[in-house]
Amino acid sequence: MAKKNNKVIMVRNSIIGFVSVIVILILGFGTYVSTGLSEPADVAAGEDYREVASPKPRRPGDPIEVVEFFSYSCVHCKNFEPVVTSWAEKQADDVRFRRQPAMWSPVQTLLGRTYVTFETAGVLEDNHMRVFRAIHDARRQFLTPEMVADYVDGRGMTRDEFLREFN
Repeated sequence: MAKKNNKVIMVRNSIIGFVSVIVILILGFGTYVSTGLSEPADVAAGEDYREVASPKPRRPGDPIEVVEFFSYSCVHCKNFEPVVTSWAEKQADDVRFRRQPAMWSPVQTLLGRTYVTFETAGVLEDNHMRVFRAIHDARRQFLTPEMVADYVDGRGMTRDEFLREFN
């Protein structure tokens, strides 16, 4: 009987060890991909993007408009944010950069309206990356305007100011 128990214990421990290794590998790979470490450092034309063959003509004096569509819930947008911000700061005066929140679901609409609220209230700089980090680093969920208002309270505006501007 003791031999049978030892065999059961050995099989059980082997299964637990195997499952533990698989879980560690999955978590490690997920962390590697979600942090942006897997992304190449340099962006190459033709490989990472392609130029528009026939861009919309612009009248002399009109600025070149670059629009970034993003979502606070998108980890790739979070990882790309420092790159696009750095790029935008280095552009000539005739380049106008703006962000446009993508809104395709109720949660996306809430987050998009949050961005517009920050922009309108003049507190975007204080809160833009904070919301990205809250969602992706702290795993915080914003499902109602009140949840966002509680998070923003004291960061350039009060809870009531946020809700008034949001609505």
